[in-house]
Amino acid sequence: QTAQLIRRSSLLDGPVRRIVMTGYSASGTVTSLYANSFGDRTFDGRPLIDGYLPLASGVFNHPIGVPIIRVMTQSDFALFGAAANRRDDADTSTDRYRLIEVSGSTHSERVSDTCALYSMPENGFDNDVPINMVIGQALHNLIAWIDDGISPPRAPRMELNDGRIAVDEFGHAKGGLRLPHVEAPLSSLIAAAPGCELAGFRVPLEQVRLRQLYPTAEDFVARRTAVAEKLAQERWISQEDALRIREAALKLSAVLENSERLRER
Repeated sequence: QTAQLIRRSSLLDGPVRRIVMTGYSASGTVTSLYANSFGDRTFDGRPLIDGYLPLASGVFNHPIGVPIIRVMTQSDFALFGAAANRRDDADTSTDRYRLIEVSGSTHSERVSDTCALYSMPENGFDNDVPINMVIGQALHNLIAWIDDGISPPRAPRMELNDGRIAVDEFGHAKGGLRLPHVEAPLSSLIAAAPGCELAGFRVPLEQVRLRQLYPTAEDFVARRTAVAEKLAQERWISQEDALRIREAALKLSAVLENSERLRER
């Protein structure tokens, strides 16, 4: 009814170009459920809702004919049985679908707001994987898909081992969409805290391991920048966000020489 009111409204400055439905967590689940139940509804010969962007939802998305881009955090994937709710990406007239699983990301990055605070070690900090950058670009890609028929990129799935997420030496999911914080880490990123799977944290790597990974501060900046630029070229994040990642890496590089200062960051 709200979408119909928007389509009919004469209070707006001009005609409505598109309506996109999105939501995160509970509202992301509502987005998927609405799309599954009412995604085929039309208004004046066009889809009532032009596209859907369900975020952090474990609900399976059925083909409905309009674009859907679903973004999943690593913690939501593990908690809500998302392996059973996966399906292949599609580019047909009746099924336009993308699934993006973001390695190392957590449902709620602010540990202080969740029960993860009680299981985080003393040297732990908020998980800092910037999934908001992925979400922002996903919305941009969804609109380009709706307006211009430009298909979004396809992301690799996170790898499984006996039905559970397979992890690398840092505890990050293997595969998936890998942001610079995962590909050029300063911390082990815990996506789901013990006993509080909706939130995670990060634990800074030991100085000796950092020296093995990045012999110089310049090496660290170069690695993070290269990953960010590649992600921007492939349309996973914006060029502006790639620049923000480089600027943040430059600031962090100044403390790579001092392990105590690094842990505080």
